[in-house]
Formats: sequence, structure tokens, C-alpha cells
Amino acid sequence: MSVKNLLLDPAFEGALNELSSKLPLKRIYEFVIAQYLLEHQEISLETANQEMLKFVKYVNEDSVKHAFECLNQDYYDTVQLKIKLFTYQDEKLSKTPIFQEVLYNETFKGYVKDIIHYGLFRYEKVFKEQDYGVPHFKLYEQYQMIDAALTI
Repeated sequence: MSVKNLLLDPAFEGALNELSSKLPLKRIYEFVIAQYLLEHQEISLETANQEMLKFVKYVNEDSVKHAFECLNQDYYDTVQLKIKLFTYQDEKLSKTPIFQEVLYNETFKGYVKDIIHYGLFRYEKVFKEQDYGVPHFKLYEQYQMIDAALTI
């Protein structure tokens, strides 16, 4: 099946657009959480903190909660709201039924995994395991206004 035919599925195209819009990563938290949720239905704040330590030396718990809120699209304006992949409720983040359906298709799941793995790989190459504090800014990197809002 060609990529053009794959993009005829609106849920798959929406998931790719949503995840790709976060690249290149300026903060690793969202993609570490998304990677965990590829194989699990939900993630708690505590589990997310543990997963984060696999990639960085220090985890700011407020930033993990902020990442849950970002993945829940709490800070999106109406133009950005197109497809929702995650839901944050009762201190847990879970996949939406739409995202579960996308991941059920192994071909679609492969593309989603590639985006997440690319994001994590590139982040590790640029930022390594360093903690740049809050806001998470590295000197001499370029940031857009939306990056500044989401890296706090």
C-alpha cells in the first residue's frame, strides 16, 4: 500500500500531523510518554517520572504534569484542535479511542513509532541527558513562540 493511500485514513493522517508538529523536539517529556503509550493503555505521573529517567539525569515532576496537559491539548487554541490522541484525567494520561484504532493497524503503528523514535533520537543527539531547567532552553538553539509556551 502506498503512502498516498495510507493518508486517505483521516485518523492516521491526523495522528501523523499531530506528532510531527512537535518535531524537532525541544523537550523530551511528551515523546517519552507517547512511546510508553504505544504499548500501554495509560500512564500515571509516577510511571512517567520513571520512564523519563531512562533518557535524562533529572526529572522535574511539574514538567511531567505539564507534558500530560500538553498532550491533552490543554494549551491549544481552536485552530490547533484537529485530532486528540490522549486524554488526561485522574492523574493519568490514556490513549483516545481514535489513537487506539490507529495503533491497532500495524502499518500505521510502524509510522507512528518511526516519528516517535526519530524525535527521541534527534533530541538525545542535540540535548543529551542535560537538564536545562525551567524553562527548558539551551543556549544558541532556535525557539519559536509556541516552543517557549510548551517548554515551561
